[in-house]
Amino acid sequence: MNKFFLFSIFLLGSLTFLQAQDQLRYGLKAGANLSGYHTENSAKTDLFGYQFGGVINYQPTSLLGLQAELNFTKKGGGFHTYEYTNFSAEFIGGYTETQLTYIEIPVTVQFIFLKKFRLEAGPQVSFLINDQTTYRDEEVDVELNALDFGLTGGLTYSFGEHFFLQARYTYGLSEVYSERDRYKNSVVSLALGYLF
Repeated sequence: MNKFFLFSIFLLGSLTFLQAQDQLRYGLKAGANLSGYHTENSAKTDLFGYQFGGVINYQPTSLLGLQAELNFTKKGGGFHTYEYTNFSAEFIGGYTETQLTYIEIPVTVQFIFLKKFRLEAGPQVSFLINDQTTYRDEEVDVELNALDFGLTGGLTYSFGEHFFLQARYTYGLSEVYSERDRYKNSVVSLALGYLF
């Protein structure tokens, strides 16, 4: 009796796993970023970047999906600073621009409607792997935070059996600079993907 019970559990688990496998799809995506910083008063996105990576999509029902991604992405931002000099009794301005390269992992819940559209939102964590900062067109060293947390959301349109077009906005929750506050990532992205 115990062997039959264990066999039944194993069989049920195997069927559940196989069914879950049918609902899992893997894919690739690539696209462009328009990035900048958002502060307390405004958001500015004017630097061009790119992204590419892998996708895992799980769809348990016709109305609900879950998607996790592993992306290599380039973004960044810039801001103007003004310094007062006693020699000329005037403010001198300069522009600081930082290019950021991250490995990012967004996880989104997808609400499916009209069969082809997915409204999605969720958290995102990014790991800084490279950066370059210039001030008045000269490279300078700055302290940056290695981790970046954010919220991402957008709309995905599926066409055909495999392709999808994805538009997203990512709102950063973490400060980009260690020694300067009020500058957080703000990214609008557009990507084309393929699910196998």
